[in-house]
Amino acid sequence: MSGSDFPPKVRGAVRCRAGDRCEVCLIRRIDHIHHKLLRSAGGKGVPENALGVCHSCHTYIHANPEKSYEMGWLLHAGPVNMGLKQQ
Repeated sequence: MSGSDFPPKVRGAVRCRAGDRCEVCLIRRIDHIHHKLLRSAGGKGVPENALGVCHSCHTYIHANPEKSYEMGWLLHAGPVNMGLKQQ
Protein backbone atom coordinates (compact mmCIF):
# COMPACT_ATOMS: atom_id res chain seq x y z
CA MET A 1 0.00 0.00 0.00
CA SER A 2 1.30 3.43 -0.79
CA GLY A 3 0.92 6.31 1.61
CA SER A 4 4.40 7.73 1.74
CA ASP A 5 3.95 10.32 4.45
CA PHE A 6 1.06 8.66 6.26
CA PRO A 7 2.43 7.11 9.46
CA PRO A 8 1.49 3.47 10.13
CA LYS A 9 -0.94 4.59 12.85
CA VAL A 10 -2.82 6.78 10.34
CA ARG A 11 -2.86 4.07 7.67
CA GLY A 12 -4.25 1.65 10.25
CA ALA A 13 -6.92 4.13 11.35
CA VAL A 14 -8.02 4.66 7.74
CA ARG A 15 -8.18 0.91 7.06
CA CYS A 16 -10.19 0.41 10.26
CA ARG A 17 -12.53 3.33 9.49
CA ALA A 18 -13.19 1.90 6.03
CA GLY A 19 -13.38 -1.75 7.04
CA ASP A 20 -10.44 -2.26 4.65
CA ARG A 21 -12.75 -1.44 1.70
CA CYS A 22 -12.18 1.34 -0.81
CA GLU A 23 -13.95 4.46 0.42
CA VAL A 24 -14.95 5.35 -3.16
CA CYS A 25 -16.32 2.14 -4.74
CA LEU A 26 -16.91 0.30 -1.42
CA ILE A 27 -16.07 -3.00 -3.15
CA ARG A 28 -12.33 -3.56 -3.56
CA ARG A 29 -9.70 -3.61 -0.83
CA ILE A 30 -7.63 -0.55 -0.02
CA ASP A 31 -4.40 -0.34 -2.04
CA HIS A 32 -3.53 3.32 -1.49
CA ILE A 33 -3.96 6.02 1.11
CA HIS A 34 -4.84 9.12 -0.90
CA HIS A 35 -4.30 12.74 0.18
CA LYS A 36 -7.55 14.67 -0.28
CA LEU A 37 -5.61 17.94 0.07
CA LEU A 38 -2.58 17.04 -2.03
CA ARG A 39 0.93 17.06 -0.60
CA SER A 40 1.86 19.63 -3.25
CA ALA A 41 -0.77 21.93 -1.68
CA GLY A 42 0.61 21.26 1.81
CA GLY A 43 -1.70 18.39 2.75
CA LYS A 44 -0.78 16.60 5.98
CA GLY A 45 -0.54 12.87 6.59
CA VAL A 46 -3.47 12.86 9.04
CA PRO A 47 -6.66 10.76 9.07
CA GLU A 48 -8.86 13.75 8.20
CA ASN A 49 -6.87 14.21 4.99
CA ALA A 50 -6.75 10.52 4.12
CA LEU A 51 -8.96 8.43 1.89
CA GLY A 52 -8.45 4.68 1.60
CA VAL A 53 -8.85 3.72 -2.06
CA CYS A 54 -8.27 0.83 -4.43
CA HIS A 55 -5.88 1.27 -7.34
CA SER A 56 -8.68 1.79 -9.88
CA CYS A 57 -10.41 4.49 -7.85
CA HIS A 58 -7.11 6.23 -7.08
CA THR A 59 -6.39 6.40 -10.80
CA TYR A 60 -9.93 7.68 -11.44
CA ILE A 61 -9.61 10.42 -8.80
CA HIS A 62 -6.49 11.89 -10.42
CA ALA A 63 -7.80 11.45 -13.98
CA ASN A 64 -11.11 13.17 -13.16
CA PRO A 65 -10.33 16.12 -10.88
CA GLU A 66 -13.57 18.02 -11.50
CA LYS A 67 -15.70 15.07 -10.32
CA SER A 68 -13.22 14.32 -7.52
CA TYR A 69 -13.44 17.88 -6.13
CA GLU A 70 -17.23 17.70 -6.38
CA MET A 71 -17.28 14.42 -4.44
CA GLY A 72 -14.73 15.59 -1.82
CA TRP A 73 -12.11 13.06 -2.88
CA LEU A 74 -9.84 16.03 -3.68
CA LEU A 75 -9.83 19.32 -1.78
CA HIS A 76 -8.82 22.78 -2.92
CA ALA A 77 -6.22 24.59 -0.84
CA GLY A 78 -7.78 27.50 0.99
CA PRO A 79 -8.91 28.83 4.36
CA VAL A 80 -11.48 26.09 4.91
CA ASN A 81 -8.79 23.38 4.58
CA MET A 82 -6.03 25.12 6.55
CA GLY A 83 -6.23 22.46 9.28
CA LEU A 84 -5.15 19.85 6.74
CA LYS A 85 -2.03 21.81 5.73
CA GLN A 86 1.47 21.49 7.11
CA GLN A 87 2.15 24.03 9.84
